[in-house]
Amino acid sequence: MRILLPIFLVCALAAHLCAQNNIVAGMAGEYTRPTKSPDAKSPAAALEAKTPEAVSRIMRRFDFEERRFNVEEVPVDWEKIEGPGLPHYVNGRLANDQARSGQYSFRFDLNGGSLIYRYPFGKIPVRGDAHYRVEAYARTSKLNHARARMTAYFTDLDGNAIRSTIQHSQPVNSPDEWTRLTIEMTAMHENAAFVVIELGLVQPNMLRSSTLGERALFMQDIRGTAWFDDVAVAQVPRVTLSTAAPGNIFASGVPIDVKVKVNDRFTNDLAAQLLIRNADGQLVYQRSQSLELSATSASSAGERQLSMRLPDLAVGWYDVALAMSSQGDDLGAQHLSVIRLADAGGAVPPDPRFGVVATHLPLETWNSLPDLLPLIGAGRVKLAVWNS
Repeated sequence: MRILLPIFLVCALAAHLCAQNNIVAGMAGEYTRPTKSPDAKSPAAALEAKTPEAVSRIMRRFDFEERRFNVEEVPVDWEKIEGPGLPHYVNGRLANDQARSGQYSFRFDLNGGSLIYRYPFGKIPVRGDAHYRVEAYARTSKLNHARARMTAYFTDLDGNAIRSTIQHSQPVNSPDEWTRLTIEMTAMHENAAFVVIELGLVQPNMLRSSTLGERALFMQDIRGTAWFDDVAVAQVPRVTLSTAAPGNIFASGVPIDVKVKVNDRFTNDLAAQLLIRNADGQLVYQRSQSLELSATSASSAGERQLSMRLPDLAVGWYDVALAMSSQGDDLGAQHLSVIRLADAGGAVPPDPRFGVVATHLPLETWNSLPDLLPLIGAGRVKLAVWNS
């Protein structure tokens, strides 16, 4: 005997079986939906439970190559922001007319006003005190006033933005090439639970404020286009480079020793590569083998320190870069400027015509001024009596 089931029961049964296997059927295939953490109050619990070898530092990557399963105009889970200055009829879409990698990118088209899309809270959990880098690549049509920009910030468990953590990338107008946008942030706030990303093609009224307030008038682009591609969020180590020399200025014949501090919960997966370029941007030195940080000692806080002696450099200015990587993934680079003098670097008679405006320098560098000023012959220095 055969039993004929109504079509809605068949569909319901199929949906139940798919949910049990955590599979979503698409128009051109199927993909696995990530499972939700069993501890909803601790979004980073899954990350904490993994061993360092099992954790990928790339937490989320968006290459927008999702036409295989997404038939919508907008990438999966990205939400359009609505509000003043954000017209409802201006939209973004997946497009294949420009792409940094693959075939697709996220295209924004203006028709007056600004356009912003957000990857919302609850998708990318963060771990307390960890350091993160958000990056994207943007390209634009020729713009007169509007600019492409990326924004990132932390939210609490309820999705409320922690305003003190909001950061913006540099606004770009890049009609001829793809420009990299980067934001680095540390989850220092006690309520930080998720990271949120926003991509936007915004007008000047959203890029800067005016003392005129609501009465300010800004020029706008009516038409304009921006493409975004290869958006990624990664947990990266905090790396600092320093030397014992004031101002990183080294006299002739003095060895150049660079101190490296790497702070992270685990560093066994990290490797670094040393690159030195001169003032013309030419590569003058590259250490062919990666510097294995696992061979250095670590403090209880996870900080590793090592010292690198640079090769004997000719007279001039140099950019010293330490490029970090993990399992083949680029984690960015830290830079340090050093100067090699032509002489012994003794004290120079002060010249009253030459001075240093110390108020333009970070306050923590002021302690180096007594050692630095005699080397450059500064006859004057401007200091602030108080900070506003």
